[in-house]
Amino acid sequence: MADLLRTLALGVVAGGAATYAKTRAEGALQPLAERALPPAPAAERRSGADPADHPERMPPAELVDAALRRTVGQGAGEQERTQGSQALHWGMGLGAGLLYTALSQRYPAARAGLGAVFGLVLYGATHATTLPAAGLQAPLRELPRAALLWEPGSHVVYGVVLESVLRLAGRDERTDG
Repeated sequence: MADLLRTLALGVVAGGAATYAKTRAEGALQPLAERALPPAPAAERRSGADPADHPERMPPAELVDAALRRTVGQGAGEQERTQGSQALHWGMGLGAGLLYTALSQRYPAARAGLGAVFGLVLYGATHATTLPAAGLQAPLRELPRAALLWEPGSHVVYGVVLESVLRLAGRDERTDG
């Protein structure tokens, strides 16, 4: 039981630090990528394309809106979308942190690339596939090319910070298999 609680605590701490770092990295990487690959105004308005100027159009905000439409029959306002988006973003970051912590303890190969591979797998499982398939984000081919740099880049930062915090915290290196 103590091992489980330690794993949960490590996962929450590492997931929180990684989510914070991803959020900051996204804010820094987006303008750099857009300077190199300026987005077309129409592409910037698509869901998932512009967290800096349109956080209400990012996938978590779209999910909040869709959930309210299904449950109460009315979509979310801009403030509800933005606030709900932040809660979902942090919840997903903490959840992925818990998953990675448990997974990387049992299967050390999951730590490949100091967590960067996990960050890219997370990007692939969400922004590159599931979110567009669910209609919560525009397909990658419709997003500005810059988004194809800053979004996976921020996920790499997430994975690296996640693994780094676990190492600094002295993650239990024992494995079950």
